[in-house]
Amino acid sequence: MKKPIHPMIVHFPIDGCMVTFGGDIYQYFGNNRYADIIELVVISSCVLAVISMAAGLVDYLRQKPEEAIARHIENHMYWALALFMVFTMRALLPLMLSHNLLLWSLMCSFLGFVVLIYTAWLGGHLVYSHGVGQAEAFHTKKNI
Repeated sequence: MKKPIHPMIVHFPIDGCMVTFGGDIYQYFGNNRYADIIELVVISSCVLAVISMAAGLVDYLRQKPEEAIARHIENHMYWALALFMVFTMRALLPLMLSHNLLLWSLMCSFLGFVVLIYTAWLGGHLVYSHGVGQAEAFHTKKNI
């Protein structure tokens, strides 16, 4: 597969989710003065996640993997969608709640962080164990 797009942009929503989780921890145990910035970060992470998931779907459709690898890719996609739903719910919490917002934000971010770790592990497993998204030159050993 030539130049997959998904691995190049997936780091931006991952970083945004981690910053959101760290910001929610700081807000819960510290003060609430960065609530607007954290809300902006989580919303932009969700937008970037949509772009990243679309790029992953395009990469998946371009490479036409074997059935065994396709199941692993689809599993990664389902978990990425679950991650997107958790952080979208986190982004909508200020609109839904008036009290205990900090606690619910922290719990939602923690759940998202756990799902993020597993989803990233699945993505790494696809690349390093199955060679998804790598050029053929990486799969063959040539003696020069």
